[in-house]
Amino acid sequence: MKNSIISLLALFLLMACADKETNTFDAQILKDNKFKNTELQQIYNFQKDRNSERLVSYFKHQNPLYRETAVLSFASVQDSSVLVKLLSVLETDKSEKVRIAAAFAIGQTGDSLVMNELITKFNDEISAKVLASIAEAIGKCGSASGLDFLVTKLDREPDKIIINGLLSGIYRYTLRGFFSDMALNKILEIINDSKSGKDIQYSASLCLTRIKNFNLNSHFTDLEKAFQNEDIFTKLNIISALSHANSDNSAEFLEKVLSKSSNYLLKINAIKSLYGYDYEKVSGSVFSALTDSNVNVGIQASEYFISNGTEGDANKYLSLSKKIKNWRIRANLLTAAIKFAKEPKDFTPAILSIYKRSENSYEKANLLKSLSSDLSSYQFVRNEVRDAKEFVIKTYGMEALAEMRRDSGFNLFNEQWQKIHQLDLVQEFAMIFKEAVLSGDPALVSIAAEIIRDPMLNFRTQYKNSYFLTQAINKCKLPNELEAFQELQKTIAYIDGKKIPDYSAPQNKPIDWDYVINIAHNQLVEIATSKGNILLELVVNKAPVSVANFLKLAENGFYNDKHIHRVVPNFVVQDGCPRGDGWGGPDYTICSEFAHNYYDEGSLGMASAGKDTESSQWFITHSPTPHLDGRYTNFGKVVKGMEVVHLLEVGDVIITIKRVE
Repeated sequence: MKNSIISLLALFLLMACADKETNTFDAQILKDNKFKNTELQQIYNFQKDRNSERLVSYFKHQNPLYRETAVLSFASVQDSSVLVKLLSVLETDKSEKVRIAAAFAIGQTGDSLVMNELITKFNDEISAKVLASIAEAIGKCGSASGLDFLVTKLDREPDKIIINGLLSGIYRYTLRGFFSDMALNKILEIINDSKSGKDIQYSASLCLTRIKNFNLNSHFTDLEKAFQNEDIFTKLNIISALSHANSDNSAEFLEKVLSKSSNYLLKINAIKSLYGYDYEKVSGSVFSALTDSNVNVGIQASEYFISNGTEGDANKYLSLSKKIKNWRIRANLLTAAIKFAKEPKDFTPAILSIYKRSENSYEKANLLKSLSSDLSSYQFVRNEVRDAKEFVIKTYGMEALAEMRRDSGFNLFNEQWQKIHQLDLVQEFAMIFKEAVLSGDPALVSIAAEIIRDPMLNFRTQYKNSYFLTQAINKCKLPNELEAFQELQKTIAYIDGKKIPDYSAPQNKPIDWDYVINIAHNQLVEIATSKGNILLELVVNKAPVSVANFLKLAENGFYNDKHIHRVVPNFVVQDGCPRGDGWGGPDYTICSEFAHNYYDEGSLGMASAGKDTESSQWFITHSPTPHLDGRYTNFGKVVKGMEVVHLLEVGDVIITIKRVE
């Protein structure tokens, strides 16, 4: 008996020492690039290859870091067949980090069948951080009863970590169209409780930004009070929430923000929230914003008129465009003018005059797209699509032609056109889109293929068969023309009246581990732009493939002298397209990497056309954008130069991107 006790004590001490060594080993790894560990490389290879069986084999490994890495892999793999095993990990694993990873991975599947199990695990769990992760997972995949569960838990929860998790779960519900009066009342209570704390008030305010079918008029006083919060991002959320109100009080409040605020982001959100208000009452404030000192405010204001303009103000948009220096605001006003004109063709000469004088390809592209409102200009647009050298002009021109064909007045216009020109535009546009499909240009192919399968336009009667589509799909270069390939697949199925075939994406580019392990865990990179410099910190431990890809392309000069091709005010700045129109990239793709991190102000993400389609295009966020979490690879952040990010416009130049040693 004595010997048995001694043996047990020795075993206990051995296990304790082993755990201590493992923890020390893990801590050391996480202070550096963790992929210097070859076992972690192997696990990540299985993640990239979406090899569920091999990843699951690590679920019971004695090293918790290996277990966590394997479990977290399923946030990217998103294999619902492994849900039972992930639930088991959530229930039984002794490591808090592993259980957090399991909850996150489960939520990423969006599978509603696991909600009850998640609620059971929530009631049994004791770790605040794990509980927060479970709550968020419920928000990603639960039914309406799960929303009630989260709201009810808020009433009795003192722990701020758990409260934030519950609010995050409620926000995830709103992204999927779920909300309730009970949730609304609780959210407003938290926002206006000074004891809640800034972080919790922000999380609560976020829940009001994406709600659907809720009128907040009766809650204006609560929202006005909440706006006094010092946190700028909470203020932004409150302004967004007022898009769900349309009272005179809320309109006056938003107009005051637009005219008086010193923060351009607040002004942009105020304009966006005014979209749903009476045009006659609020348009005066938006007109004034066209000449705001911050160009992005002017851009947002001009876009308001494209969406909300009236025929009565068409001449005013044209007149104002002549006084505006910024090309994008000017182009937007001209777009609004021709869109709402009683006779669109009367505005075409003014647009063509600027188009022919301009040397800015982005301005020309936007002006060409504005002509979509004048069906009689289709021949000019068609010729520009054929003859222009700049991809962005071709792409925007084809988008204009697609919009022309979808125009509600197309059939009536065609009748009049046939009488004068003896030309049937139904057949004419069918030929235009067939030419685009056969052009080999992935943007033109994609746009044309999509409109050809529009059931309202009945292109089946215009084409005898899908042979030309099959010719085009056989010429697609995969994987970099994946979008065109998929659009063609759908259109061929539509024309032939068949089911869309299953498609397996090409294997992503292999991971160069020799390159990855020489990246610092907090690698700095400097972007030199025409507006100033931006310093980024990359997170190789969370997204080794994306970080390595970004650095390699930068070192090879891929990003040098590229134009910023997309800027959405108070959302993102996007670059990395060699074509300059958002349709280009290298001849490979990389895998998506969805780690447990969040999109904040200045986050660096990979643009994609769906899971595992990333290549070279990246974006930086202007402010927190949590609706991107778990959907786009987040692989770094701005640590200096955020003011430059806010200055960048479409057409600005990325001069160089260099690693900072």
